Amino acid sequence: MPEPLKIDTKIAGVFNIPEGKTAMKLLEIGQRIDFEAEPQNAFDKNAIALFANDNSGLKTKIGYLPKTVAADLVGKTLLRVEKSGPSFDSIIAFYVPAEEVKATASDVFVLTDQEINHFRLIQSKCHAIAVAGGWWNDIKTGEPLKRNKGELLMLMVSELAEAMEGERKNLMDDKLPHRRMAEVELADAIIRIMDYAGAHGYDVAGAMDEKLGYNTQRPDHKPENRAKEDGKKF
Repeated sequence: MPEPLKIDTKIAGVFNIPEGKTAMKLLEIGQRIDFEAEPQNAFDKNAIALFANDNSGLKTKIGYLPKTVAADLVGKTLLRVEKSGPSFDSIIAFYVPAEEVKATASDVFVLTDQEINHFRLIQSKCHAIAVAGGWWNDIKTGEPLKRNKGELLMLMVSELAEAMEGERKNLMDDKLPHRRMAEVELADAIIRIMDYAGAHGYDVAGAMDEKLGYNTQRPDHKPENRAKEDGKKF
């Protein structure tokens, strides 16, 4: 994938959205800004709305890309928008011509903002469901529990062990009999991971995006190096 091109610009409409101006002031330079196309927008069919995200899945609309910028991006792929300077409304947009986008391991931006934020929302929901189910409170007193981290991490491992057993014996799940046991146990492992991350304020989605990007550049992950005598075989 080629180096992304960029447009330095200002957020449009931010003064018409009081809560957006406040949210924008809280963003740090370099912080990502979510974006969504609004093809049904009555004023601009190319409109691209911008949102601030507080890492918990809560999005606040902060404005739009300027109309001229949105028009210039027609036929191109918008990769990322971020705050670019001390002025609260300064932003930078990264894009590439649509025909040059290829799903290769060398992509600079591995996950889209929308994918990352969906993952963060899933994490929040998994933890909220566990809290509502009473797993983070004493079952008798209702007082908050300080759960053992090692125990919780090993419970994640237990789900993977059960997935292994399902694959070893080619089993269907006993609770969701229309699904394979491994499939359900992998889901359980992810649910436990998301619950744990939510409880401790971990941004697993952001870390996964960065780690995927890092791994694509690792010499020991390149096919030619893995094929060497001392290369990673699995």
